[in-house]
Amino acid sequence: VCGSFIFLAASPWARDVLPPWVVVVVVGREFLVTGIRGFLESRGTPFPADWAGKGKMLSQCFTIPGILICEIWERHVPALANVASILSPTLVTITVILTVFSGASYVIKAAKLLKKESSEGS
Repeated sequence: VCGSFIFLAASPWARDVLPPWVVVVVVGREFLVTGIRGFLESRGTPFPADWAGKGKMLSQCFTIPGILICEIWERHVPALANVASILSPTLVTITVILTVFSGASYVIKAAKLLKKESSEGS
């Protein structure tokens, strides 16, 4: 998924709908959550995916082909160009919102687990 977003952001035709800062948010969130998960699980604390992370993944899995399909519509199906000009930015916006929300959700969840561990260890 990260590779697909990087590829799309590097494509000149996709920059209007998928600016580089969006890719930084998506990739940054992945590194953050993977780091948190690795740290907690190395300490024996399970840190499974939750509904926010699954929703984020689902939105990303719709956004990537959505951007590609909308580009095809804009270039080759004039009747759908207006739909494409609304759909692509909407998909990207939903993905950014869910990415930030799920990242924050994992950070809060990790903070609670670490606080619980530290209070139990005291």
